Amino acid sequence: MLEVDGNIIDVLSMLAGIGCIFIRPCRCGRWERTKAIADFLNGVAVVPFGFMMLGTTWTPLMNLVLASPISLGIAGGMGLLFMLAEIMTAGQAA
Repeated sequence: MLEVDGNIIDVLSMLAGIGCIFIRPCRCGRWERTKAIADFLNGVAVVPFGFMMLGTTWTPLMNLVLASPISLGIAGGMGLLFMLAEIMTAGQAA
C-alpha cells in the first residue's frame, strides 16, 4: 500500500494556496498583488483546518496533521491573525 506522510498535507496546502490566487481574478477580472498574497495564505490555511476538523473523527488523519508542522503552523498563524483582526475591529462601522 502507498505510504502517506505529513508531506501530503504540505503539498495539498500549497496547491490550494496557488489555486486560491486565481479565484479573485476570475471573479473580478483583475489581479492585485497584495490581495493575491492574502488569498494564497488563506488557501494554504484551508487544508490543515479541514484535516484537523476531519481528524476529530478519524485518529490516523489527526496523526497525519501532527506530522506536518509547517502547514499546521501556517494555519494556526492565519487563524490567530484573523481572530486578532476581528477583535481589533469589533464595533467599527463597515
